Amino acid sequence: MVSSTAIVRNRWPLLLTVLAPLLWPAGARAEEASGTWFINLKQSGAWTGDGLAPALIQPRLGYRRSSGSFDWSVQAGPRFVGAERADWAASLEMAWQPRPALEFFGEWEPILSTAPEARGLLQDVRAGLVLSLGEGPVRFDDIQDFAAAVRGLYLKVEQRGTWGVGGEQLAMSASPRLGWSLSQDPVKLSLEAGPGFVFPSQGAERTDLFGEMDLTVTLSRQWSLYLEYRPSIGFVPEAQTWVHRLKGGVVFAF
Repeated sequence: MVSSTAIVRNRWPLLLTVLAPLLWPAGARAEEASGTWFINLKQSGAWTGDGLAPALIQPRLGYRRSSGSFDWSVQAGPRFVGAERADWAASLEMAWQPRPALEFFGEWEPILSTAPEARGLLQDVRAGLVLSLGEGPVRFDDIQDFAAAVRGLYLKVEQRGTWGVGGEQLAMSASPRLGWSLSQDPVKLSLEAGPGFVFPSQGAERTDLFGEMDLTVTLSRQWSLYLEYRPSIGFVPEAQTWVHRLKGGVVFAF
């Protein structure tokens, strides 16, 4: 019999299955491409009933390139963890739209940790798809998140994985979420909710309730503000604790 831990550790190929198609359009399309440099200054944190986690402050220099239905961006910079230490982090994000109402996306974020008890490479991976059920097409947002439909209902299926130093898988989650999005310049708002299937490296698998709110305010062609709030709570008694994750920042494009 295969243990649940082995099953969890073997779920990472599912992420690669989603990411693989994103690499094809980069060489297959000959459409005119355009690039933009930007600075992304963001701060994030999390808290539960047990207290606050250390806040993260991340100033990053980034570059985005768009070519028809394929977009990608890369960012890099320091990652200040509270007042204790400074790590280094980067991210590579990609999205492919085979048709206006459908988008596949992926993100890989390597982090060079300087923590005394865990020096080395940490990794976060996210992949999935967005299907518009409303009036507008899917819209790619490579700086804040892979935002959903321009307006109306949408379905998002997302999988996340986290790896610690030495390549040990720490957690995996999969979440189908129903969402609603409103875009009225200069504001864009998206709300999502749905089950989250969590596969920790230690402990029993469980089902949580995931939610997400994305808010973006575009001040000009160069400046924009964003805010992301992701609450979650477990359905089972031993996991019925709210976890709140908040991220916000400012983007300057040049």
